[in-house]
Amino acid sequence: MNINKSILFLLLFLFSLESCVKKENVDFTQADQIDLNQQVNASLISFVATLPESSDVDNHIITIIDFETALDIFNNSFIQDNLTKTVFHFEVENTFNRDFEVIFKLLKRVEDGNDLVTYTTVMNLSKTSITKHDVIVEGIELKELKKSNKVRVRIDVINSSTIDNTPGAYVNFKSSTTFYF
Repeated sequence: MNINKSILFLLLFLFSLESCVKKENVDFTQADQIDLNQQVNASLISFVATLPESSDVDNHIITIIDFETALDIFNNSFIQDNLTKTVFHFEVENTFNRDFEVIFKLLKRVEDGNDLVTYTTVMNLSKTSITKHDVIVEGIELKELKKSNKVRVRIDVINSSTIDNTPGAYVNFKSSTTFYF
């Protein structure tokens, strides 16, 4: 008798599932539109540069900052195996009354102690402006980028042989990246 009740209950349950959904109302093509790619946003480098106490002058180029630091994110096997694209996001506020060039480089230290450039992007900053710049890296460039273990940012004065001495002037550099897997 218990077996008959179990079978009856199972049949009623299956019948209720069938009656809840009509086949003509289900759009199975929606599954083709699902994007299961993951993305991760990460802050990269941020700093504020003011007028240096002593400027490096090299062939009439005045450098207000030359910053270098280790970059460990690519020393990860998951990143190496699964990263398909990265987008660098830059936002730079320039309050100086001078134009600047920002050189952003990713580097790889090699056995002889020198650095090889794995990726470079350059941005020009107009005087007293905010510049936003996004750079997409994928394909062969991404393959080289994943070899990086250092990052370097250099900001030079351009179109002038002197630097602006406006009190309180600064360059506010912010960068982040979006990794796509």
